[in-house]
Amino acid sequence: SRFYHCRSMPLSSFAWLGSSGRNANRMALTSNSSPVNNKKDPDFDEEAQKIFASLGLGKEGSSSRYNSCDPIWKHPRTGGTIYVGNVEAASNMDILKNKNISHVVNCTDNMPLYHQKSSSISYYRFDIASWWRHVKDDTDSVIEFTQSVFAFVGEALAAGKNVRKVTAVRDCSLCSCVLASGCCSSSHDMFVPQVLIHCLAGAHRAGTTGCALLMHFGGLDTKAAIAVAKRLRPVIDPIGTLPELLKKIEKANKLKSPKERFPIAHFE
Repeated sequence: SRFYHCRSMPLSSFAWLGSSGRNANRMALTSNSSPVNNKKDPDFDEEAQKIFASLGLGKEGSSSRYNSCDPIWKHPRTGGTIYVGNVEAASNMDILKNKNISHVVNCTDNMPLYHQKSSSISYYRFDIASWWRHVKDDTDSVIEFTQSVFAFVGEALAAGKNVRKVTAVRDCSLCSCVLASGCCSSSHDMFVPQVLIHCLAGAHRAGTTGCALLMHFGGLDTKAAIAVAKRLRPVIDPIGTLPELLKKIEKANKLKSPKERFPIAHFE
């Protein structure tokens, strides 16, 4: 295992390497200015099933040769990590607990928010495949489309905080909390939020979202973000019109840096 080198961010921010198109279509406008996808994107669910079949996987994408999720970026201060994964990671609570996932971005318009009723997981739905309906040629529309998902992930990663871990009952000058037996905890640990970005295969929609997050948090351009993402999760493959969205995000980032638009705590 080794880091994929990038000059824009410290190497510690990029996750360790796991074990483990088409040309962008153009957006057009109708006479009433409603966006139309002239060359439609592929069916991303069908593309996911093709990946599962090529890797000898079942419909749930489970195999010892194919990770359900892989880390792609780690916050340099809190250690909060971004994972890109598939339906198995999203639906299996044991996997989520094992990875300490506290926030989930669902990059589809049809997959359920599997554990929405759980108080331990926060969800955000980001239908990235519909980007062409919302994003025009101006930078403002790109920023508006991506702002909420970047904020959701950034706030989660920056939220590392001290929490109590009770191993014995004794006086503690570090906090003022009082247990039922009358004293404070004996140690204080760091709670580190982890974020899962998923679609069906964790390849196209979630993979592209992962690339966008590497561009946002890591300061990468489109080409470098895709290269890094594929090194960390080889199945990642932006297809259809998705590379065009990444190019528009790159252009927006050049005009105004993400660090100028979001709290610095999201990055450092």
